[in-house]
Amino acid sequence: GKPPASPATDVYSLGCVLFEMITRKILFDGNTPDEIITQHLVDGPQFPETWPAGTPSGLIQVLKKALEKDPAKRQTDAGQLLDEIKCAYQSIHAVEEKKYESIHNNKTASIIKGIDHREKIIRNFSGNEMSVEIAPGVTMDFVCVPAGEFIMGSDPQIDHLADKDEQPQHRVYLDEYWIGKYPVTNQQYQAFVSSKKDENKSGWHYQEGKEDHPAVNISWEDASIFCKWMCAQTGLKIRLPSEAKWEKAARGTDGRIFPWGNKKPDNNLANYGGNVGDTTAVGSYPAGASPYGALDMAGNVWEWTADWYAKEYYSPSLARNPVGPQTGRYCVLRGGSWNSSDLNTRSASRDGLDPSDWLSYIGFRCAFSA
Repeated sequence: GKPPASPATDVYSLGCVLFEMITRKILFDGNTPDEIITQHLVDGPQFPETWPAGTPSGLIQVLKKALEKDPAKRQTDAGQLLDEIKCAYQSIHAVEEKKYESIHNNKTASIIKGIDHREKIIRNFSGNEMSVEIAPGVTMDFVCVPAGEFIMGSDPQIDHLADKDEQPQHRVYLDEYWIGKYPVTNQQYQAFVSSKKDENKSGWHYQEGKEDHPAVNISWEDASIFCKWMCAQTGLKIRLPSEAKWEKAARGTDGRIFPWGNKKPDNNLANYGGNVGDTTAVGSYPAGASPYGALDMAGNVWEWTADWYAKEYYSPSLARNPVGPQTGRYCVLRGGSWNSSDLNTRSASRDGLDPSDWLSYIGFRCAFSA
């Protein structure tokens, strides 16, 4: 007679469904219901010689166990089957992480290989961070932002301060890149001015005692020239970050409103709202770090990005490695400054300014890709 139903019966039924999900074929086929029942009870499943590309071997073993003819050899119940499926996928993720780590390390190795070691440009490299010598005794720190998707822009249902130029919220994929851990400092900009005395057209001037404060009064044009100078100094492809790169570095992948989460800023998280009344040394607010370890991405100084500003840019924006419009009147600023409100310290907040203008609360940071 027919065996009694048990938890092992549920496991078998779920195994049939799982087989169809993986192969897009039914486990047994026949001209009559009796034929199909006989195949289930007597013949047993015939598994394909080749499984669809990308099917994890661990998942195949879990499936075969669920479809054993002998109920005693199956998972004891649906809960155990689910646990084994989860374990199979966790093992995939572990492999993928190792694979990414290998790719990441190879990319980093190729970056370092392309640099003249006689100049000892790379001063320190440790996983997610790199310190680069840009002039004798002057270094710049970078953090790595891994390849992958993130949520760009604002959802007005979640962020009630969302502006129209931050919508629609959308997913964007970016290749791996490195971005400055801090905005460019006065010490770093001084190294540039010292070697290019006729190139600084902005209102920047060196201030004693503020060597580690962000360099301000610098136009987009001069920030771009600084990046070109950095290319020559380091052999790296230094640029201003695109809007998308700046935003991902600031907020990570989970759609958070600020670098640290959804909590509004306070005096422990950022230099904003006139709470200090001037710039502060970079890295003064470690509690306000982004998910990748980038600091000062909310408050302290507005930061230039590479892109031209367009209010309606997000609707036609590319989903992979987007850059801004080809032309425009204003260049994009991000992050807010020491005198900004909550509104402008949000990671999705956007503003624009003429690329030849400079102000006492505008600076920038650098980025590069392999």
